[in-house]
Order: sequence, then C-alpha cells, then structure tokens
Amino acid sequence: MTYADIVKLAGHELAVMAIKGELSRAHLWTAFRGASRYIRALAAGDIASPSDAAHRLSVCLACPHATKGLEKHLAEGPANAVYCGQPSLERMEDDNPTPTCGCPVALSINGVFEPAAKVLVGSCRCPQGRW
Repeated sequence: MTYADIVKLAGHELAVMAIKGELSRAHLWTAFRGASRYIRALAAGDIASPSDAAHRLSVCLACPHATKGLEKHLAEGPANAVYCGQPSLERMEDDNPTPTCGCPVALSINGVFEPAAKVLVGSCRCPQGRW
C-alpha cells in the first residue's frame, strides 16, 4: 500500500461525490486541505507506531460509525476506503449529533485492511475518544 493508492481511492470518492452534486466547491476544498494536512504531518515525522496504527485500525473497523466508500477495481483487486462516519455534507455540518470526522481511516485492497490517513498520524485522535 502506497500513498499513491490512498490518493487514487480518495480522489475517486471525491470525484464521484462532486459529479453527483453531493459536494460543494467549499467542501471539496476542505477535503483537499484535509488530505494535505495528513501528507504534511507524515512528511514531518508525525507517524503513529506500527502497533498504535494497528490498534487504531482495529478500533475503527469495529466502530459502528465506520463507513465503506465506493468500490474501485485496481490491478491488485477490489479496493475501497473506510471512513470515520460518512464522508458527506451532513458530516461536515456542526449540528451532527455523532462525533465523526469523515476522514479516511483504512484502505481495503482485495479484502486486506491497512491503516490510512488519520490512523497513521501520531498526533491525531478519534473524535469519539476511542483512541
């Protein structure tokens, strides 16, 4: 799993939402800014240890609010991202009663889950305080 794979999956998801009219320009910009935040943090060395990332991944996958994104077919097999809640407009509004952030937390390629984005950055925290 590479960061290029993450970009492919997240970019696909964002493009589909934008085409369907489910994502305004402001929300699309917010998503791209969020992605750049993870890239900067990882480049600066703010990386969770492998054991912390594995623990975070297991907690996120067991969370009832984890949401699988659209499936995309890669050379390695079917792939999709898993998000903290819905990567949607409702999630981005302040009046959402469930504390989710909509960030990618895992990638699945051919049924194998790997930590992604939020769970990889050492300083990130679960919005529900689960890790």
